[in-house]
Amino acid sequence: MPDEPSGSPSDGDSSAALRVATAEARRTLDQQLDTLEDIDRKAMRLLRFSVGLLGVVVSVLSLTDGSVGLRSMPYLGGGLAFLVVGAVAAGVTYTASPRVAGASPADLERAAEADRERAFRRTLVRSYADWIRFNAAANARAALLITVAILFVVAGAVGLALGSIQALTGPLPPVVLAVSGAGLLLAAYLAGVHRQFSRLREARRRNADRGVASELSGGSGVSDSSDSPDAPDATFTAAAAGTEARFEGQLCHTGDVGPDRGRASRGSDAESDG
Repeated sequence: MPDEPSGSPSDGDSSAALRVATAEARRTLDQQLDTLEDIDRKAMRLLRFSVGLLGVVVSVLSLTDGSVGLRSMPYLGGGLAFLVVGAVAAGVTYTASPRVAGASPADLERAAEADRERAFRRTLVRSYADWIRFNAAANARAALLITVAILFVVAGAVGLALGSIQALTGPLPPVVLAVSGAGLLLAAYLAGVHRQFSRLREARRRNADRGVASELSGGSGVSDSSDSPDAPDATFTAAAAGTEARFEGQLCHTGDVGPDRGRASRGSDAESDG
């Protein structure tokens, strides 16, 4: 449908709707970024805890006279293995969680050359939709990874506890292993790991349907703040050939966006609305 003449009531209503949509999209993006920052903080705390606990256990084992070995204490060996896997999962969660924080410098340069505010806001709203989809997939991936890391660390702590009991009381009955395994499976179910897998698949499917690439496939449609050619999840492809224009977006990695970013952005939105 052709645009209404400038100054008409429908033109004013459209511009107002686009302004509201832009503000709502910015709030959604801020919430996604806050969630990812929170997951990053949890992953770092979990990594520190796992590495610290591993260090304590290895130090204690080094002080023994050699009578305590992992072969004679399978629970202790299993606990250490689970802790290592949990630490790796926490590290991956922290280091491999790219997100789009907003417009890139190239986008701002394009905005400065825009002739009409309404056309600019339309492009911005469409771009926000892509950025929110990209961040939704990143959020789902990070949530799944941190949940898996927590479960492995818990399993490692249980293994270390059972190993300590075994060292003090002797061999444990097989039912202890069965109960521990069942408890961990129940914890995984209650944590919703299966639902998080479904959520991640759905987010990736929506991105694929819209042409929003969630994995690096060559080019760089999204500006990468790290300037690294090996960034793990760094690009958007065009939504479709010949469709409406989109802004690239500024891709950030862990630590690129500070914890006060969301509050500052919301404060600026409130000032602009006022």
